[in-house]
Amino acid sequence: MSKPASTLSAFALAVALIGCAGQDARPADSAATTSEPTPTAPSESAEPTPTVATSATPAPPTPQPSPSAPALFRPGERVIVTRGGADYLEITVSKVATKSRYGSGYTVDKPKPGNVYLEAYVTYVALADGATYNPFDWQVFCNDTAIDNFTFLLSGPEPALGSGTLPKGRKAAGWLVYEVPAKGRCVLSYGANAFLGEGAVFEVLLRES
Repeated sequence: MSKPASTLSAFALAVALIGCAGQDARPADSAATTSEPTPTAPSESAEPTPTVATSATPAPPTPQPSPSAPALFRPGERVIVTRGGADYLEITVSKVATKSRYGSGYTVDKPKPGNVYLEAYVTYVALADGATYNPFDWQVFCNDTAIDNFTFLLSGPEPALGSGTLPKGRKAAGWLVYEVPAKGRCVLSYGANAFLGEGAVFEVLLRES
């Protein structure tokens, strides 16, 4: 039977508290920068443009745009995370699957009635020294509702995603497993750190419905 973890290691908690302020995300195949638009010369007119008198009534105020939603990616897409404008991590979420149980016999793990296990394999590649990885980088939302971000399993897939710091060019990878409702749209949010109250840097669509 799955049950919530009673304690978290001090190390994992410390790494989870590392802020993601100043981070952004883009597809790995996109360019890191965009070129400046080339200015165009104003066209010449044979005759001066007539001026039109305007009324004194002020124009209605322009509505303020609402905050944009985080970029949404599909499983298998490589995502570049930047920090302070520089490439920081390449992250790929893959091998997404739904399971009704893990193990057998005395070590079987079963979700609560009406729930299933949703698993995903996450790979980090450090693009700069000091890049961090942690299962608490992630949070799952199903039907826009937060799901417990830790599921304790006796017989879950191995290796589970750990936590640590990477030098440039090195990798880390492992499984994340969440107990979620059997139906509903589920996304995996990177950087939605419950301890810091910051929004997601990007999201991966794990399940349509």
